This record gives sequence, C-alpha cells and structure tokens, in this order.
Amino acid sequence: MTDQHRERTVGVTAGSAFDLSVEETVFDGLDVTLRPVDIETTDDLIRELADVDAVIDRLLAAPYTADVIDALDRCAVIARCGIGVDGIDTERAAAHGMYVVNVPVYCQDEVSEHTIMLLLALERNLSAYDSAMHDGVWAQDVTTEHIHRLRGQTLGLVGFGTIAQLVAEKAQAFGMDIIASDPYM
Repeated sequence: MTDQHRERTVGVTAGSAFDLSVEETVFDGLDVTLRPVDIETTDDLIRELADVDAVIDRLLAAPYTADVIDALDRCAVIARCGIGVDGIDTERAAAHGMYVVNVPVYCQDEVSEHTIMLLLALERNLSAYDSAMHDGVWAQDVTTEHIHRLRGQTLGLVGFGTIAQLVAEKAQAFGMDIIASDPYM
C-alpha cells in the first residue's frame, strides 16, 4: 500500500472527557482511525501522539513546544478546537511543513454569556447569598441594604475583540454604557 493510500491516524485529545460522535461522523467512510488520548504534559503529547498523521486538540492541556513538534514527525496538521494557538510553536510547525489551524468562532457566545452571568452575580453579590443559604440563613438583607441596577452603569472592557463586542452588545441590553480600550482597533 502506498503512503498516499494508507490508513491515517488522528489523535484526539481529551479522549475520556468527550464522546467522538462528531469526529466519527466527519471521518465516516475514510481510511481514518481516531485515537482518543488524555494529555496532561508535553511528555504525554510526545508519548501518545508521536506516530499520528493529525491531531485534533480539544483542550490544549499541554503546550506544543519545539520538542513536541519535532516528535510529531508524521503529523501534517494540528487542529485546535478553540480560538488561540499561543500554546503551539507555530514557527516550528511551519518549519516542519505542518499546518496549525483553529476555530476562530469557538464558544464566542458561550464565553460572552458566561461573562454577563458573572457580571450579574457580582452586581447582586450572589456569592454572599449562596454562602448564607449554605449556612442556613434565609434573609433578604444578607449582603447589602442597597441594590444597584445595571442600567446607567459603565462597563469598561480591556480589549475589544469579538467576544468583548458580544459582551458589550449583551450589556447594552441591560442599559449599560460601554467603554473599551484596544490597541488594535
């Protein structure tokens, strides 16, 4: 069998954290074996992925250092299931002819929604209410005598990329004023 027609192996990190149904659907009918692995260190990356043709990295649990890239001598692509690739030595990968790709829209809504949830929790001092409830105290005045509304308050954002813009959009729905600082905009 020629190298062009041999079965390919794709390492999938966070193997026990997620099922492989999406990956199995994508690779259905192709000569591809999925190898789910759990990674915590760069040594794990080298040991578990040294002979793979591609990597789907779900959590970036360990950095892809120059040593890791050098050990992935058959790997043609590292696909990062996330926005950032700062944990991957992209220059070393390029020197090996290896592609590094990401998902630039990964979890943007989820992260912006989580940010608004945390903003609301801070505004209402939810952690104090939670602690009081766990201590068996049920009182409306556990945290403060004044409740402040979000409307009219100013939210400052450091950086104004896509996620921050989504946070701003959601915060404006609460009537907040938005200011942002971003050297790239």
